[in-house]
Amino acid sequence: MGQDDRGAQILASLWSLTAAAAILLFLRLYCKLCRAKGLWWDDHVLILSWVSLTIAAAIQTYLVSLGFGQRMETISKEDLKTISLFTILFAIFAIIATTTSKSSFALTLYRITDASWMKYLLVFIIVTTNVSMNLVWIFGLAKCTPLKRVWDKDVQGTCWDLHKLVKFQLFAAYYSAILDFVLAGLPWQIIMGASIRRREMVGVAVAMSLGAVAGATGIVKAVMVVNMTSPDITYDRVDLTIWTFTEPAASIMAISIPMLRMLYQELKSSHNRTKYNQSNPQRSVVVSSNKAWKDSQEALRDSEDIIQIKSSSPDYSGILKTEEVRVHHERPSNVNGGNAIEMSPFGTR
Repeated sequence: MGQDDRGAQILASLWSLTAAAAILLFLRLYCKLCRAKGLWWDDHVLILSWVSLTIAAAIQTYLVSLGFGQRMETISKEDLKTISLFTILFAIFAIIATTTSKSSFALTLYRITDASWMKYLLVFIIVTTNVSMNLVWIFGLAKCTPLKRVWDKDVQGTCWDLHKLVKFQLFAAYYSAILDFVLAGLPWQIIMGASIRRREMVGVAVAMSLGAVAGATGIVKAVMVVNMTSPDITYDRVDLTIWTFTEPAASIMAISIPMLRMLYQELKSSHNRTKYNQSNPQRSVVVSSNKAWKDSQEALRDSEDIIQIKSSSPDYSGILKTEEVRVHHERPSNVNGGNAIEMSPFGTR
């Protein structure tokens, strides 16, 4: 491909982001289904977000096959009309992926917070995000009369002022980015009231604040919107296309990462047990048995459960009771003629 063909760059960027988001989303769902309490509304909305992201990637792949990423003068007139139409479809699914990913995280926070003011704020964020962002593609379709003139300039008709549309798109892009930072800051407000160790508190808060990355990509996308006024729509909009796609992909990944703490804690615990058994063969076995102990471990792993434990509530999430039994392996004696295994209570606390 020549220097004026950026199709490969688009495909590599979009499908690598789609794959990364799919991997993290799969791990999130695995932890929820196999190690937690099953799926909730936020998980289903996040799945919808990834499906919309994949559809957008597929549409863009078709656009590249028509010549998107190349200079306009190298593309046939009929292909340009098709590119204009499918660019709108790409924008629709990319916006749906963006709004649903933000709504998913807002629903997660809505479920775990007890503060009335925060619940109202989250509802406000969900509603205004979906309205402002979806108006972008609605105005994109409604800007011309008749409708076909939107993608076929040979059709006679009238269209709205392009500069006014770009201004609204800039507003929607910056507003979306600001809300990403707001959503990234809300978990700290929730976690500050939780009765957990500082190390756990910071770890959970940082993991749940990764949505700020999506906010940063949203700002970059807003800067790229200025290129929409360029007449070479198939070449100069490549960067805008990539960053438009990056925002929802980064949001999906950021939302999925906090749940992976559960998987990390399990792998870490398994590694520590294996390491201990290898360094202490046939010496002692410590058995701790209590349903509350199991529940406490699940609570430590699940970041959504951790931040529901308020300081004003009794702390039932820790280890309530342990029973330790030490197993001693002794040599054969003349009394019983075999191996004597003594299991004696080591202590009860």
